[in-house]
Amino acid sequence: MNRLQDGDLDLLSAFAHRKWGLSIDAKKRVIVENRIHSLQRDYPIESVKSLVKDIERGQAQALELALFDVLSTNHTSFFREDVHYDLIVNDILKPARRRSKGLRIWSAGCSRGCEPYTLSILLQEILEKPKMRDDRILATDLSTGALAAARLGVYTQQEVHGVTPARLRTFFQEVDHRGSKGYQIAPRLRDIVSFNMLNLLDPWPMKGPFDVVLCRNVMIYFDTPTRKALAQRFLKLLRPGGLFFVGTSESLNGYALDVEQLMVGAYRKPGGIA
Repeated sequence: MNRLQDGDLDLLSAFAHRKWGLSIDAKKRVIVENRIHSLQRDYPIESVKSLVKDIERGQAQALELALFDVLSTNHTSFFREDVHYDLIVNDILKPARRRSKGLRIWSAGCSRGCEPYTLSILLQEILEKPKMRDDRILATDLSTGALAAARLGVYTQQEVHGVTPARLRTFFQEVDHRGSKGYQIAPRLRDIVSFNMLNLLDPWPMKGPFDVVLCRNVMIYFDTPTRKALAQRFLKLLRPGGLFFVGTSESLNGYALDVEQLMVGAYRKPGGIA
């Protein structure tokens, strides 16, 4: 199979939306075609129709996860949209120093781990001993490749460009990464982060409540009804007074949600943190 046939993109788009909530339009045809072609290096794919049929029959679980990996985008970086982190520090972390109760933070769509590890750095800096306080960060994604990279916690010089030299010395260790200089997250940062696979459209095993939930630059791949439904589910698990973040190119406007917008992409659930 070298090229998508008539109807293939519609079939794949319907399947991806039904299975993962992804929105794939005609403008992405060339990208999808190239990524499906790359899958053929590792999997025998006769056609898009047979690919979808095998996955729906439950006969190709590994291929199903590989397909999600190539159709989704896993771009991330440390301290991305740093004004959001400033808000978390001032509204959540600093007040938490007066309480012994541990914080619960969820990074949904964590990709390669830069977001949860950024949060872990801040917890170490502000709370000093988050593991002893039982502060915890849950990090979830559906991409097996991204989760494997996140658990390893090794990054290139380009990937850590948002980390200050002082933080690099304190929270990373220089390692060889495929023949070049790399940086691995310190064990104490990894100790408070739990990485788990989760399809956001499936039932969620976690019950909350969370002090902070981040789902940034993830819901842009979903249609409007799916985004609204997900936002409602996230807010149900958020503690009163807790913070919910989406990407700065995203918005909850028009969803009639009971939240207070603090800045672009940042919202507070009414009430006070107990």
